Amino acid sequence: MSATVTPTPTSEREPGLRTLELEYEDICRERDRLRAARSDFARQLGPLPVAAGISTATITVFARHVHHSELLWVALGLLVLLVVVSILYGSIPAYRHIRAVNERRLGQPTGKLSPAAWYRRMIDLERAVYGASIERNRYKLLPSRRPSDLQDAFDRERVGLYTVQLLFVLLVVTLALSQLIG
Repeated sequence: MSATVTPTPTSEREPGLRTLELEYEDICRERDRLRAARSDFARQLGPLPVAAGISTATITVFARHVHHSELLWVALGLLVLLVVVSILYGSIPAYRHIRAVNERRLGQPTGKLSPAAWYRRMIDLERAVYGASIERNRYKLLPSRRPSDLQDAFDRERVGLYTVQLLFVLLVVTLALSQLIG
């Protein structure tokens, strides 16, 4: 990994090195912010199907007056769909996988690097992993096993979480209607 490549020490400070250091630190802060946001979204993809399953099981077991059993079947279908969607969007690769792909694509440096060359290489790598800062469609509808960058992965997980939340609401409404419609 590139983390093991360190800049070679120099007897005197290279011009512009402090600027490169600050730029690298800024990129790393932004990367860490996006990784934390991704974690918050991805973390919710697991508990929602469990809560939906418990809700479905509770209504089904304790319901005494099911007026429309076909609505229970719809709820079961929604539960299955919710679990599948959660698994698909929860399997989007982590940062370390996206970074490894970009490290292979950019190539490993050979020999010792000057501090400035090391910072330039790391800045290029982090920019590639983070993704271009151009405006693009942030609503990617399908999960991907190969997101192009960290922003792409975040966008897909966000859509996945919103989809799972919508399915959860539909499931609860369907279960409630199966009990209330008479």
